[in-house]
Amino acid sequence: PSRPGASDLDVVTRRGEVPFRETFEFDGGVFWEEEDDLIPATKAAAWLADATRRGRDATMLVVGSDEGGKTHCADSVVSACAAFLDLHAFRANERAAAFSAEKAEKEKGE
Repeated sequence: PSRPGASDLDVVTRRGEVPFRETFEFDGGVFWEEEDDLIPATKAAAWLADATRRGRDATMLVVGSDEGGKTHCADSVVSACAAFLDLHAFRANERAAAFSAEKAEKEKGE
């Protein structure tokens, strides 16, 4: 995230020499709780449930004990965002290559 409590996640990836960047917005913000293993999951999820009741997208909540894999889960979300962005970059490059090939073919025929 750009800062604690922010609602965005910046992901930067490269496809060849071309950098691609996208900011993913999450409703409700990104939260950290230092003593999350001491807080019941129902209490930790209260803001998420409230947002869902109000019709806002409740993207994800990671709750678990110390050494319970929360970081790995959060990292997998970042990886999924990067994979989505990488696929977008791949498709954009494919379209650009097809356009260039079509343009070169037209110029060659003239």
